[in-house]
Amino acid sequence: MPFSKQVLDLIHGPTGVAAELPARRPGHRRFITIVQLQPFDPGTPEHASRPKTYEYSVYEVDAARTDEDVQPEDLHDREGRCVDTLDELESIARRFVSLDAFVELRKVGSPW
Repeated sequence: MPFSKQVLDLIHGPTGVAAELPARRPGHRRFITIVQLQPFDPGTPEHASRPKTYEYSVYEVDAARTDEDVQPEDLHDREGRCVDTLDELESIARRFVSLDAFVELRKVGSPW
């Protein structure tokens, strides 16, 4: 099953989505995040026709730091890259979590 319309709307919106994964380190939290890299500007006529580019990231962070301003050097086991299609993005995301596990980035507690 592909991403739901609700998840797609969030991916294509200003904040992106995230899901929490089982942490590999004690006292840490692990996340997968997905954001659209195209500038969010739905008011322009060409917005819908521009190609979409997405970025996914998987990382761990100290659980005590999730409410702080986290920097890239605070992330552990970070992996991620840009992808051009939703099919590829869904395939990558499925390696980590069910596609219906994604929620708005801020709601899952992901600091990055």
